[in-house]
This record gives sequence, structure tokens and C-alpha cells, in this order.
Amino acid sequence: YRLHVSNKHLFLLFQDLFDRYKCNSHTKHVPDFILQASPENIKHFLRGYYNADGHESKHKMRFTTVSRELADQIRFLYWRVGLCANIGYDKRVE
Repeated sequence: YRLHVSNKHLFLLFQDLFDRYKCNSHTKHVPDFILQASPENIKHFLRGYYNADGHESKHKMRFTTVSRELADQIRFLYWRVGLCANIGYDKRVE
């Protein structure tokens, strides 16, 4: 699901409150409150992230991102819940 809100005042509020959210695909990251969440809540977050942006390939869960920070944080979250995660690199032609 995607929610679209067209409200300049709300946009300016969020822009001010969440300065880091002036992001694009290269600057995506996991919010701090998720990084510090309980293992149970981290599992819920990872399940939602997989459902939204993941896929299965060769019996492995895979995510694709150009954000190194996001990749490192997702790997950290998997380690927090006791699962092994690796980061692989593909060369892309822009």
C-alpha cells in the first residue's frame, strides 16, 4: 500500500523533523528506533521489508539496494535476531 498526502504544511513539518529523509535510493537507511528495537519487532520489520522490497533467489532471501548504509543496517538487523546475512556486490552499468 502507498499513501500519498498533498499538504505543503505537513511536508514542511516532516522535512524539518526528519532532515535525513530528504533521501533518494542512495541515501536510504533504517530509522534508529528500528535499529534499537526488540528482536521481536526487528523480525516484524524485516518481514515487512522483505515483503515490500525482497525476493527469493536460489533458496535465499535477497534484497537489492544502492545504499551501502541500508545494506549494512539490514545485515546488522539479521545478526540481531540470530541470522546470518552477507552483502554481495553486482556491477551495474549506469
